[in-house]
Amino acid sequence: MIRITLTAIAVLLALPLPATAGCPSAAGCDMAKNVEASLSPEEACVDVRTEDDSCSCDSWVSLENNCTVNLQANGFNFGFCMIDSQVMYSGCPDIIPPGSWGAIYLPLDPEAGVGHYEDTLQISVAGNNISLNLVYDVEHVESGCSCTTSRGSAGILVLAGLLLIILRARRRDR
Repeated sequence: MIRITLTAIAVLLALPLPATAGCPSAAGCDMAKNVEASLSPEEACVDVRTEDDSCSCDSWVSLENNCTVNLQANGFNFGFCMIDSQVMYSGCPDIIPPGSWGAIYLPLDPEAGVGHYEDTLQISVAGNNISLNLVYDVEHVESGCSCTTSRGSAGILVLAGLLLIILRARRRDR
Protein backbone atom coordinates (compact mmCIF):
# COMPACT_ATOMS: atom_id res chain seq x y z
CA MET A 1 0.00 0.00 0.00
CA ILE A 2 1.25 3.49 -0.81
CA ARG A 3 1.85 5.61 2.28
CA ILE A 4 1.15 9.29 1.84
CA THR A 5 1.65 11.65 4.71
CA LEU A 6 -0.68 14.50 5.57
CA THR A 7 2.09 16.95 4.65
CA ALA A 8 2.35 15.45 1.16
CA ILE A 9 -1.42 15.71 0.69
CA ALA A 10 -1.41 19.34 1.87
CA VAL A 11 1.34 20.12 -0.64
CA LEU A 12 -0.69 18.47 -3.44
CA LEU A 13 -3.78 20.51 -2.54
CA ALA A 14 -1.78 23.75 -2.47
CA LEU A 15 -0.31 23.25 -5.94
CA PRO A 16 -1.84 25.50 -8.58
CA LEU A 17 -3.97 23.49 -10.95
CA PRO A 18 -4.15 24.25 -14.64
CA ALA A 19 -7.11 26.45 -15.65
CA THR A 20 -8.47 23.58 -17.74
CA ALA A 21 -8.91 21.25 -14.74
CA GLY A 22 -12.61 20.52 -14.55
CA CYS A 23 -13.25 22.85 -17.48
CA PRO A 24 -16.23 22.07 -19.73
CA SER A 25 -14.76 23.78 -22.80
CA ALA A 26 -11.22 25.03 -23.03
CA ALA A 27 -11.57 25.71 -26.76
CA GLY A 28 -13.62 28.91 -26.48
CA CYS A 29 -16.01 30.02 -29.20
CA ASP A 30 -16.70 32.59 -31.89
CA MET A 31 -19.28 35.21 -30.88
CA ALA A 32 -20.45 38.70 -31.79
CA LYS A 33 -18.68 41.48 -29.88
CA ASN A 34 -18.67 45.30 -30.13
CA VAL A 35 -22.33 45.18 -31.15
CA GLU A 36 -23.99 48.41 -32.24
CA ALA A 37 -27.71 48.44 -33.05
CA SER A 38 -29.87 51.35 -34.17
CA LEU A 39 -33.25 52.01 -35.72
CA SER A 40 -33.63 54.12 -38.84
CA PRO A 41 -35.77 56.14 -38.61
CA GLU A 42 -35.69 56.15 -34.83
CA GLU A 43 -38.81 54.99 -33.04
CA ALA A 44 -39.11 56.45 -29.53
CA CYS A 45 -41.34 53.67 -28.20
CA VAL A 46 -38.99 50.81 -29.21
CA ASP A 47 -36.04 50.28 -26.88
CA VAL A 48 -33.06 48.58 -28.50
CA ARG A 49 -30.58 46.79 -26.22
CA THR A 50 -27.47 44.75 -26.94
CA GLU A 51 -26.27 42.08 -24.55
CA ASP A 52 -23.85 39.18 -24.49
CA ASP A 53 -22.83 36.29 -22.31
CA SER A 54 -19.33 34.92 -22.93
CA CYS A 55 -20.05 31.83 -20.81
CA SER A 56 -22.79 30.68 -23.18
CA CYS A 57 -21.13 32.27 -26.26
CA ASP A 58 -24.31 34.22 -27.01
CA SER A 59 -24.82 37.80 -28.17
CA TRP A 60 -28.20 39.30 -28.92
CA VAL A 61 -30.16 42.44 -29.69
CA SER A 62 -33.52 42.84 -28.00
CA LEU A 63 -36.37 45.06 -29.09
CA GLU A 64 -38.72 46.10 -26.30
CA ASN A 65 -42.10 47.23 -27.56
CA ASN A 66 -43.28 50.16 -25.44
CA CYS A 67 -45.61 51.33 -28.20
CA THR A 68 -49.40 51.12 -28.10
CA VAL A 69 -49.38 48.99 -31.28
CA ASN A 70 -47.69 45.75 -32.36
CA LEU A 71 -44.08 45.52 -33.56
CA GLN A 72 -43.76 43.27 -36.63
CA ALA A 73 -40.59 41.41 -37.71
CA ASN A 74 -40.38 41.35 -41.51
CA GLY A 75 -38.45 38.44 -42.99
CA PHE A 76 -36.78 37.14 -39.81
CA ASN A 77 -37.65 35.33 -36.60
CA PHE A 78 -36.91 36.27 -33.03
CA GLY A 79 -34.59 33.77 -31.31
CA PHE A 80 -36.27 34.26 -27.94
CA CYS A 81 -38.94 36.57 -26.61
CA MET A 82 -41.28 37.49 -23.78
CA ILE A 83 -44.95 37.62 -24.71
CA ASP A 84 -47.64 38.10 -22.03
CA SER A 85 -45.01 37.68 -19.27
CA GLN A 86 -43.96 34.27 -20.66
CA VAL A 87 -40.35 33.91 -21.83
CA MET A 88 -40.07 31.62 -24.85
CA TYR A 89 -36.80 30.21 -26.20
CA SER A 90 -38.36 28.89 -29.39
CA GLY A 91 -41.49 29.42 -31.40
CA CYS A 92 -41.57 33.19 -30.97
CA PRO A 93 -44.15 34.93 -33.14
CA ASP A 94 -43.09 37.58 -35.64
CA ILE A 95 -45.46 40.03 -33.92
CA ILE A 96 -44.39 41.51 -30.57
CA PRO A 97 -47.37 43.07 -28.77
CA PRO A 98 -47.11 46.17 -26.57
CA GLY A 99 -45.30 45.51 -23.27
CA SER A 100 -43.35 42.54 -24.70
CA TRP A 101 -39.94 42.07 -26.29
CA GLY A 102 -38.18 39.95 -28.89
CA ALA A 103 -34.48 39.21 -29.27
CA ILE A 104 -32.28 38.29 -32.22
CA TYR A 105 -29.14 36.18 -31.72
CA LEU A 106 -25.94 37.37 -33.38
CA PRO A 107 -24.26 36.63 -35.66
CA LEU A 108 -27.27 36.28 -37.94
CA ASP A 109 -25.47 33.56 -39.90
CA PRO A 110 -24.54 30.79 -37.45
CA GLU A 111 -21.72 29.77 -39.83
CA ALA A 112 -20.17 33.26 -39.79
CA GLY A 113 -16.45 33.23 -39.24
CA VAL A 114 -14.26 35.75 -37.46
CA GLY A 115 -14.62 39.19 -39.06
CA HIS A 116 -16.60 42.43 -39.30
CA TYR A 117 -20.32 42.33 -40.18
CA GLU A 118 -23.01 44.86 -41.05
CA ASP A 119 -26.60 43.63 -41.37
CA THR A 120 -29.99 45.28 -41.73
CA LEU A 121 -33.29 43.75 -40.63
CA GLN A 122 -36.71 45.21 -41.30
CA ILE A 123 -39.45 45.78 -38.72
CA SER A 124 -42.66 47.74 -38.87
CA VAL A 125 -44.58 49.63 -36.22
CA ALA A 126 -48.12 50.77 -37.06
CA GLY A 127 -47.38 50.18 -40.75
CA ASN A 128 -44.20 52.28 -40.71
CA ASN A 129 -41.16 50.42 -42.05
CA ILE A 130 -38.07 50.73 -39.87
CA SER A 131 -34.56 49.37 -40.43
CA LEU A 132 -32.71 47.69 -37.58
CA ASN A 133 -29.06 48.37 -38.41
CA LEU A 134 -26.55 45.98 -36.86
CA VAL A 135 -22.77 46.38 -36.82
CA TYR A 136 -20.59 43.85 -34.97
CA ASP A 137 -17.39 41.88 -35.02
CA VAL A 138 -17.27 38.11 -34.68
CA GLU A 139 -14.30 37.34 -32.45
CA HIS A 140 -12.86 34.20 -30.92
CA VAL A 141 -13.31 34.38 -27.14
CA GLU A 142 -12.07 32.11 -24.41
CA SER A 143 -15.02 30.71 -22.51
CA GLY A 144 -15.96 27.72 -20.47
CA CYS A 145 -13.04 27.67 -18.04
CA SER A 146 -13.44 31.23 -16.87
CA CYS A 147 -17.13 30.61 -16.45
CA THR A 148 -16.63 27.81 -13.94
CA THR A 149 -13.52 28.77 -12.00
CA SER A 150 -10.01 30.00 -12.54
CA ARG A 151 -8.41 27.22 -10.49
CA GLY A 152 -10.41 24.24 -11.67
CA SER A 153 -12.53 23.28 -8.69
CA ALA A 154 -13.12 19.78 -10.06
CA GLY A 155 -9.42 19.00 -9.65
CA ILE A 156 -9.50 20.21 -6.06
CA LEU A 157 -12.59 18.11 -5.37
CA VAL A 158 -10.84 15.02 -6.74
CA LEU A 159 -7.82 15.63 -4.53
CA ALA A 160 -10.00 16.28 -1.48
CA GLY A 161 -11.89 13.03 -2.17
CA LEU A 162 -8.60 11.19 -2.47
CA LEU A 163 -7.53 12.67 0.87
CA LEU A 164 -10.68 11.34 2.55
CA ILE A 165 -10.16 7.86 1.08
CA ILE A 166 -6.54 7.76 2.24
CA LEU A 167 -7.43 8.95 5.74
CA ARG A 168 -10.12 6.24 6.06
CA ALA A 169 -7.66 3.62 4.86
CA ARG A 170 -5.10 4.77 7.42
CA ARG A 171 -7.67 4.48 10.23
CA ARG A 172 -8.50 0.90 9.22
CA ASP A 173 -4.77 -0.01 9.23
CA ARG A 174 -4.36 1.03 12.87
